[in-house]
Amino acid sequence: MNIKSFLMAFVLIAIALIAIPLNAKADSDRTAKMFLSQLISRAQSYTESAYLSKEEKRQGLHHIFTKSFEIRRIGKFILGRHWKRATLDQRQRFLDAFTAITVQTYAPMVAKVPISKFTVKRIQSSSKGHLLIHSIVSRKDGPDIKIVWRIVPYADGIYRILDVQVEGISLLVTLRSEYASFIQRAGGIDNLIDALWAKVAELQKSVKK
Repeated sequence: MNIKSFLMAFVLIAIALIAIPLNAKADSDRTAKMFLSQLISRAQSYTESAYLSKEEKRQGLHHIFTKSFEIRRIGKFILGRHWKRATLDQRQRFLDAFTAITVQTYAPMVAKVPISKFTVKRIQSSSKGHLLIHSIVSRKDGPDIKIVWRIVPYADGIYRILDVQVEGISLLVTLRSEYASFIQRAGGIDNLIDALWAKVAELQKSVKK
């Protein structure tokens, strides 16, 4: 599976997680149905609404992403040693660019993903206190996909996504490798940030056509 499909699946289930408190003791079949039902309703409400402008849809999906993911922790891991060397300003600008490119690229695809069934096989706790949700996504146009979601639970009942593994491939590890390679070739984190924003502008321009 290429990184585009990988990230698309990542954003896909993230939308479903927002309004549904995870419970490791909950019936997996019931939980899966709730995930799917929330996913479809939320995705369609933004991507297919006849009353929202393109900018309003983008803002809505952006809000979903920022409320669903451990953005700072993800960004810190992805940049690795470059995070330690970056200034506070560079760190924030990277997180802003990373959020924007993810939302602009993959969120609009959510409603179009041909998923017929999402099944939670089991939920376990990791040694770090995270929840690992083992699931299978059945597609109408391809083989089933095994996905493990790493969720960070908080005392106030809020859950955020830290990582996802598709067929054993970690999103965080994949992006960390790609971004490190780019920084090495381009000569610094500022060039990575500029490249991400340039891509965002390009995508926005194509949407307006």
